[in-house]
Amino acid sequence: MIADAGQLLIETGARVCITSTRPNAMGRVFTGRKPTEAVALAPLLFAVCGAAQAEACARALAAAGAEVPPGPGSRAVAAEAIREHLMRIAVDWARVLGETTGVAVLRAIHQMPRAAPNDRIIEARRLVMQLVAAPERLAGSGWHIGTESLAARLIRKVIAEGWSTLGGVNEMQPQETSALTLTRSAASGATGNGLLARLLARGAHLHHLLAALSGEAETDGPVATSRGLLHHRAELRDGVIVAYDITAPTDVNFAPGGPAERSLAAAAAMPEAPIRLLIEAFDPCIPYELRAA
Repeated sequence: MIADAGQLLIETGARVCITSTRPNAMGRVFTGRKPTEAVALAPLLFAVCGAAQAEACARALAAAGAEVPPGPGSRAVAAEAIREHLMRIAVDWARVLGETTGVAVLRAIHQMPRAAPNDRIIEARRLVMQLVAAPERLAGSGWHIGTESLAARLIRKVIAEGWSTLGGVNEMQPQETSALTLTRSAASGATGNGLLARLLARGAHLHHLLAALSGEAETDGPVATSRGLLHHRAELRDGVIVAYDITAPTDVNFAPGGPAERSLAAAAAMPEAPIRLLIEAFDPCIPYELRAA
């Protein structure tokens, strides 16, 4: 059972406008249910980031005082986030370069989170090295230098085309949640939060996530996904859920007047290819349609 996720309509030109058909009351499906039912239901509802949704649900219900089975765990969530980053690189970044990633690579990315823990670490590192750079280099901003990976070539194209500062704004909105904010890479001004900074942040976040695959498990608070922080909140009464709220990164970043809209307004005069790259750097979890004036 997968919930209808909706779609974004992004209109650019003299005025940028983002409208969404994403349901804003997804949490209602949990109301009236017992906490154990909700934990079982959460990973079945979402086509994207099922492990993160299940983990966020388990944390929210535990925080509300329910006794529920543990979620998939932060290591499973990290593996899922690595998959999402690598898929975006293998599909979206390859498209900008006029390339197509082979089916075998896409299959390996998709299957990686399902591997046994030790095998998952090895496979994740292998795929990151193949598509991005050596994992130990991702802690710095120069990981694209001296390598011919797909990701490195896309970064160099962005620099060569003069797109580096595209979408940069003087003051970022504090509610933004993204790879840029999760890695504390964000800064004021076009250099600190323009397109190049957002793309490089994927590499920095992959570095964090690879460490999390074998690191100490987190058990409370919002869940860090590839797109930003995922929040679930629950209220119980007499052992039944009476209120439930879900706030996903897409809800925050693509809200009217929100971070993506402001960034796109600063880039409105650019061609379609870099505009799409900027949208995909914010990484909506639902399909989008771009209408350029």
